[in-house]
Amino acid sequence: MKSGKELDALIAQKVLGWKSLKRRWSNGAHSGVLDYWVDENGTEMGSVLPKFSSDIEAAWEIVEVLECVQFTLNWRQNWEWEAHFAILDPKTQDPDIYEGTGESAPLAICLCALKTTA
Repeated sequence: MKSGKELDALIAQKVLGWKSLKRRWSNGAHSGVLDYWVDENGTEMGSVLPKFSSDIEAAWEIVEVLECVQFTLNWRQNWEWEAHFAILDPKTQDPDIYEGTGESAPLAICLCALKTTA
């Protein structure tokens, strides 16, 4: 999967628990439908998603949300980035290890994060 809006939406939904909603609007002369995002608590997060899969600052938010006991990000010799998350299994307290690779660090982080939701 490549960086872009589709992957950013998957991250918002599956990893962060956000929902996409629609709101009708009208100003008298014009009307339409606005798509917007809310988090798991119902807090409005805006109509434009952060670029999780292409912006390292936005991707870092994912690392923080996942509460990893260990996180590594490596540049590989084959021109790819590799991300590893170790997340404690709540039942066994043993770490589950996830890996994602991509052409950029944000992409590797996102692909790895998606694997934690499987």
